[in-house]
Amino acid sequence: MRNYLLIIFWLLLYQMSFSQQRTIDSLVNLTKSLPDDTTKLNIFANICELCEVKDNLKYAEPALNLVDILLIKAKSEVQRKKLLFKKAQFFNICTYYYQQCGDSSNQKKFLFKELETYKVINDTNNIFEKYLIIASYYFDYGNTPTAIVYYEKAVDFAKQNDSKRLVSYAHFQMGVMFLQISDYKNAKGYFEKSNKTSQELKDTTILAWGIRQVGVCHTGLYDSVAAMKCFNTAIKLYKKQDRGIVSVLQEMGDAYKYWKKHDKAISYYHKTLSAAKKINYQQVYFKILNRLGNTYRDAKNYDSALVYINAAYRIALDEMQQKNIFWSEYSLAKIYFDKGNYIEAKKYFDKVYAVAQLKIDRDYSVDIELSAYKLDSTLGNYKQALAHHLKYTNYVNKFNNEDLSKQAAKDEYQEEYDKQKAGQDKQNALHNEQKKKQNIITYSVTLGLLLIAAFAVFVMFSLRKTRQANKTITEQKTEVENQKHLVEEKHREITDSINYAERIQRSFLATKEQLDEKLKDYFVFFQPKDVVSGDFYWAHTLNNGNFALVTADSTGHGVPGAIMSLLNTSSLEKAVELGISEPAEILNSTRATIIERLKKDGSAEGGKDGMDCSLISFDKDKTKFVYSAANNPIWIIRENAMIVLQPDKIPVGKHDRDSISFTQHEVELQKGDIIYTLTDGFPDQFGGLRGKKFMYKKLKELLVSISNKPLNEQHTFLKNNLTEWMGNTDQVDDITLIGIRV
Repeated sequence: MRNYLLIIFWLLLYQMSFSQQRTIDSLVNLTKSLPDDTTKLNIFANICELCEVKDNLKYAEPALNLVDILLIKAKSEVQRKKLLFKKAQFFNICTYYYQQCGDSSNQKKFLFKELETYKVINDTNNIFEKYLIIASYYFDYGNTPTAIVYYEKAVDFAKQNDSKRLVSYAHFQMGVMFLQISDYKNAKGYFEKSNKTSQELKDTTILAWGIRQVGVCHTGLYDSVAAMKCFNTAIKLYKKQDRGIVSVLQEMGDAYKYWKKHDKAISYYHKTLSAAKKINYQQVYFKILNRLGNTYRDAKNYDSALVYINAAYRIALDEMQQKNIFWSEYSLAKIYFDKGNYIEAKKYFDKVYAVAQLKIDRDYSVDIELSAYKLDSTLGNYKQALAHHLKYTNYVNKFNNEDLSKQAAKDEYQEEYDKQKAGQDKQNALHNEQKKKQNIITYSVTLGLLLIAAFAVFVMFSLRKTRQANKTITEQKTEVENQKHLVEEKHREITDSINYAERIQRSFLATKEQLDEKLKDYFVFFQPKDVVSGDFYWAHTLNNGNFALVTADSTGHGVPGAIMSLLNTSSLEKAVELGISEPAEILNSTRATIIERLKKDGSAEGGKDGMDCSLISFDKDKTKFVYSAANNPIWIIRENAMIVLQPDKIPVGKHDRDSISFTQHEVELQKGDIIYTLTDGFPDQFGGLRGKKFMYKKLKELLVSISNKPLNEQHTFLKNNLTEWMGNTDQVDDITLIGIRV
C-alpha cells in the first residue's frame, strides 16, 4: 500500500513538468494495474479534481462502481459511512457535470441521489444544504411552488435538529428567492422571520444584514419611511463595523435612485464615498463612483456624470477589471450620446459592442442593440442601424418567448401545487368533521350547537378562499393573454423590420433599367429562401466603359445572409470607386475589404464569411467578355452544346489560400450564344420522388434542351420545373440563375 501511495505522490509532484493530460493518463493507467480498490477510488477522486468538467463523467462512473463493490466488502459501520460519503461526493461531480451540460433532468436525478445518500449516513449539514440546493434548482427552472416546498423541508429539518441558526438561514434564502422575482411582500415576510430568529440568537451582525434586506423590500414597495427606518436601524446595529455602514449608506442612495429622487441619491452616494475613504475601503470606490456618475446622468447633469464615470474608469483600468472597464465605457458612450457628442459616443460604444458580442446576456443585449441602433441612426449609418434593429427585435422576441414559456410552466406547476394543497385541505376538513360528530355525541347539545356554528364559519371562510383563488386564476389568465398580445406585437414589428430590410436589399440589386439597357435579351430567375436573401446580382459600368455583372451567393441566408450580402455589395462598390476595372483585381480588392471588416467580429481568427460569385465584364459590342469567378461556374450554350468556364476554387473572403490572386480569362462570343450565371441554390434543391438533389448535371441537360426557346419562356419553364421538382419539400437555399443571349 505504501508503494502505491508513493507512486501517486510522484505523479502529482511532477505534474508541473508534464502536461496535465499526461498526468491524468498516467493515473488512469495506474488504476488498471492496482489490485487495491480503495487506492483506485482515491486515484479517481484525484483525476476528477485535475480534469475538466467535460471529462468528469468518464471518471466518476467507474469510481461509483468501485464504491458499490467496496460497500459489499465493508466490515464496519465506520467504513460504510466513509464510502457512502465518497459516493455522495461522486454524485456531486455528476450533478455539476450535467448542470454545465444543461441537462436538467440528469442534474435533478443526481441531486436527489446526493440527498438520499446523506440521509443514509445522517449527515445533518449536507442534508440541509441539499434541500436548499434542490429548492434553488426548481426556482432556476421556473417551478417556484416546488422550490417553496423544498425550502420548507429545509426549515422543518432544521427545526427537527433544533438548529435555530439553520432555520434563520433557510428563511433568509427564501427571502432572497422572492426578492429575485421582485415579490417584495413575500420576501419581506421571510426576511422578518429570519430576523426574529437572529434576535433570539442575539446575532447582531446577521440581524443587521436581514434588516437591510427588509429595507430593500420596502424600497421596492415604495415605502420610503419604512425603508429608511430599517436602514438607520441597521447602521446602529453595525456599531463599529464600518464596512457594513458603508454598504447601508450605499443602499440608501440606491433606494432614492430607484425612486428617481436624484438629489437625495447623490447626497447619500457622496456620504458613502466619504465613509469608504475614511476607512480606506478601496474595493467599493468603483461601484460608488459609477453609481454617482449614472445618477448625475439621470439628472441630466452630464458634465458631473463624466467626472465620476471617468474616475471609475481609471480605477477599472488600473485594476484591469474587464467587467468594470466594460460598464465604464458603456456609461461613457451613453453620457456622450445624451450630451450630443456622437463621435465620442461612437468611440466608446464600438469598444463595448465588440465585448458584448462575445456573450449574449439578457441583462444588457437588448439595451446594447437598441443603443447601437439609435447611435448609428443618428450618425446616418443606416445599414448598421438596420442590422442592430433586427438583432434588437430578435432579442426582444426571444426573451419575451422565454418569459411566456416560464410563465406557462409556472402556471402549470402552480395548478398542480394547488390541487395537492386542495386535496390536503379536503382531508383535513373530513378529519375535522368526524371530530365534530364525536364531540356532538360526547358533549351537550349546547356545545354541539357551538360546533355547528364554528363549522358554518369554516364553510364561509372556505367559500371566501375559493372566491379569492378564482380571482387569482383570472388575474393569471389575463397576464398570460397580455403576454400573448405582446409577443404578437413584437412578431408584427419583426415582420415589418424584415420587410423593410427586403426593400433596402432590393435597392442594392441591379435594376431592371440597367439590365434592359446593357443586356437587351435576358432573364433573371431570383427566388430567395426567406424574405431577405444571401444571394444577390449586381451590375455596374466600369471606368473602361465595360459593363460588369456579378452573380453571388453570400455566406448564409435569411437575415444573416442579407446582412452579409450588403457587406459584399458595398465592398464591390468600394473596389469600383477606387477605379479598378479588371475582374480579377476587383475580386482581390473586394476580398481584402471583407477580410478587414470581419476582423472585428469577435472570433479568434476573424470571420471566414464572404461569398462565392462570378464577375463578367462585357465589352460595348458584346463580342467578348472578361471574367473572374470564385467557386461559381459560368456556362455558355453554343449550337446546342454546353461550354463550362471553370471558376477558381477559392471564395471571396478569408481562406487558407486568400493570398493567391484570382485568375482572369477572356472569352470570344458568337451571335446566338447564351450565357448562364448561377449560384448553387437550384442544383442543390431537394425534391423528386426520392427526395434527392436536382444536381448540376440535370440542370445542364435541362438548359441545353430549352436553349432554342425565347429567354422569357425559359424563365417560366425553369420556374415551373423547379416548383414541380420541389413538390411539398421546403426550399433549402436562395436560388439565382441569369440567362443572357448575345
